[in-house]
Amino acid sequence: IRDKLVTGVQTCALPISLTVLAPAGAAGPVHVTVTTPGGTSAETDSDVFTYVTAPVVTSLSPNRGPLAGGSTVTITGTNLGGASAVAFGLVPATFTVDSGTSITATVPAGVAGTGDVTVTTVGGTSSTTGTGNDYRYVAAPTVTAVSPASGPIAGGTAVTITGSNFVDVVAATGVMFEGVAATSVVVVNETTITAVSPAGSIGTAQVVVTALGGTSSTVGTGDDFRYYGIPVVESVTPAYGPIAGGQTVVIAGLN
Repeated sequence: IRDKLVTGVQTCALPISLTVLAPAGAAGPVHVTVTTPGGTSAETDSDVFTYVTAPVVTSLSPNRGPLAGGSTVTITGTNLGGASAVAFGLVPATFTVDSGTSITATVPAGVAGTGDVTVTTVGGTSSTTGTGNDYRYVAAPTVTAVSPASGPIAGGTAVTITGSNFVDVVAATGVMFEGVAATSVVVVNETTITAVSPAGSIGTAQVVVTALGGTSSTVGTGDDFRYYGIPVVESVTPAYGPIAGGQTVVIAGLN
């Protein structure tokens, strides 16, 4: 408080503000008091300062998605109320605070790999230790080889598909042979799928995998599967020969 002398009488001038650094404290409200030569301020409802614990992110659902982002993720944790920022790695996300333990966020675009999701409140920014806050960006799958690479037009060939990013393969249409869904699709791991070829037509069919990260490219030949028709023998020339064998025979037909 600043005093000034007016006609020999001390009077109280306008109050001034104090800027201070809050000391460390325990979570919860405390009263802020000011002491001057005139005494100590009384505790009132207007002098309350609340210490807020830093937020903690314990889980994400889902915890992975495509590079393009756009997925809706539920962030679960503690002390999330009043969040001012949510980030996936260093990229800010749009979000809605549902409660002190839940936030709904829209995933921004990112690069392949795993990064930390952080929440910022007046209590600070959540820690990046642990795995509960890990979000994985998944690239589109690739198909590098199919084995065997051929089979009959009737289908039924057990094929092993090798590649990468076979994460959360889309049900029913996750593996296609030239636009026709494969049967008995089993995702062995992120680099291997076993599937049974559907019926097809004579020629080369491209094997395409659709997973969480998108759909595999059809460029290249590593994803080619060749359908063969049932062979038909139309003629054998000559049609006879010695029992000792050794006869050269021309077989004409189809497939």
